Amino acid sequence: MGINDRFLQDSSTLQFNKPVVPMIVYQSAETVTEGDAATEYVASVVVPQGSFPPGSTFKVTMAGTKTGTNGTLTVALYCNSTAVLSIDADADTAVDWMATLYMVQVSPKVQRCFGQLFTLTEDPRIDYATAAIDLSGEFTFRAAMANEHASDEITCDVCIIEFWQKSDD
Repeated sequence: MGINDRFLQDSSTLQFNKPVVPMIVYQSAETVTEGDAATEYVASVVVPQGSFPPGSTFKVTMAGTKTGTNGTLTVALYCNSTAVLSIDADADTAVDWMATLYMVQVSPKVQRCFGQLFTLTEDPRIDYATAAIDLSGEFTFRAAMANEHASDEITCDVCIIEFWQKSDD
């Protein structure tokens, strides 16, 4: 029995017979830097109309560094120009950071967003938000980072966006 047979067979323990498999829709190991007090889009994915049905999920993983000791580091998810999730870390020191962020489509006009931001110097930050954006048409999904203080510099060295959708029964 192969690995695919194990996932596709009926299982009384798992209670499903079709897999949910992630698809990487964006991946970059190119460094993006922001040295001003501003927001920088790290990744953008154009989502065609009808491609983000209820039950679908975007998962974003980002990692990088912050130099300087003056301000907050922020990671965020955007749909078009609207922030649907934003997590801040005080990061009042030079740090490495990593974030894992999710956006789940509940209905064409309701999203659940949550995530974690980790740094080397403080407890993990988490956030949960409900968005109410009509995503039934084409939209641009973006991952972003923001720098609060112009004398600090933040970089994102890795960004991966995965798309999860349960296969049809």
